[in-house]
Amino acid sequence: MIGINGGLVGKNRTTSLAAAVGVWTLDEQIKARRDLLWPLPLIFDPFYSSVSLLLHGDGANGSTTFTNNSPSPKTVASNTGNIISTAQSQFGGASIFANSTYMTYSANTAFELSNGDFTIECWYRGTGGNTFSAIVSKGSTGTVTGSYALHFRSGSNLLGFYLGNADNNVITSTTNIKTSGVWNHVAVSRVGNSTKLFINGTQEGITYTTPYTIATGGTFNVGALFFSVSGETVIGYIDDLRLTKGVGRYTANFTPPTLPFPNQ
Repeated sequence: MIGINGGLVGKNRTTSLAAAVGVWTLDEQIKARRDLLWPLPLIFDPFYSSVSLLLHGDGANGSTTFTNNSPSPKTVASNTGNIISTAQSQFGGASIFANSTYMTYSANTAFELSNGDFTIECWYRGTGGNTFSAIVSKGSTGTVTGSYALHFRSGSNLLGFYLGNADNNVITSTTNIKTSGVWNHVAVSRVGNSTKLFINGTQEGITYTTPYTIATGGTFNVGALFFSVSGETVIGYIDDLRLTKGVGRYTANFTPPTLPFPNQ
């Protein structure tokens, strides 16, 4: 709620040099909104129970602690150098920085999309990366079986949705975000037999309508392609990464989120 001095009350505020005593900074307000503490009525995600991974990328600069705010706890199994960075963020004052580095989550049923609906989305601010580098991917090193990825095509720097069943990018965007140096909202969403790729809320590429079932197996990687993770890494910032299993959130053009995804 708003106090008589214009600040927000009802939650202990953190120390800030950018605001007068009793008044929250913008980052503190965003965090309070994300944590469902302000304003009322509370904002809920009706599909929160289906969220497999939710990484806000918040924390202290240089931290290697990546909090997963999904309802199913998961911790990073290995990390080659991803960090929390306060240099850039879409929300919350920090993001995950992958600098030709990546982190991996162990194989988990929550990452197995099978033949059901799903949504993979995040905010991405790219500056470069290796050939075939990926923002996120799932699969086993050296094989395409059971894989999927949001990764960049060689030469064109265009983002695509890769499907191991087809051993190909089944959808390719028309916008270069690999080296854009600005924040872009990226989403791939499947509903029934229709899979679509969106950049900043606008569908790009074809609607992939061939039925498919993604086989099981492989780790989930943030910042690299599964096939050769050490050589297929991005250089960029990732904020508010969310994987929703069983729900295709987007079927047509939409307005990208203006607040971080809620933790409930």
